Amino acid sequence: MTCELLLGMGAAMAELAVFAVLVGVVLLVLWRWHGSGRWLTTAGLWLAYAVYEWLIATRVLCSGDCAIRVDLLLIAPLLLGRTLWVTVSEAWRARQRRPGADRDATRF
Repeated sequence: MTCELLLGMGAAMAELAVFAVLVGVVLLVLWRWHGSGRWLTTAGLWLAYAVYEWLIATRVLCSGDCAIRVDLLLIAPLLLGRTLWVTVSEAWRARQRRPGADRDATRF
């Protein structure tokens, strides 16, 4: 592999770490706004993943070829699924707490 390709891979991994931090921060804001511990747990998972990605990008955890990684095949989809599940379930709970929600629930 050429040096430019390695630098490009490191940059892509660093961008993934920044994306994970942004998602974690948004989830922390949702936690402060709604107070549900599920938002906090999911934010913590995303921030831990961001640290992991940063360590991969800086070659602390991966000194060789990091092109094929289990985290992109397993951890990232699980995080996305957890985030989607928390978002849908919290939206459903907020809808149920709304006044007149029992009337609206019969429409489905």
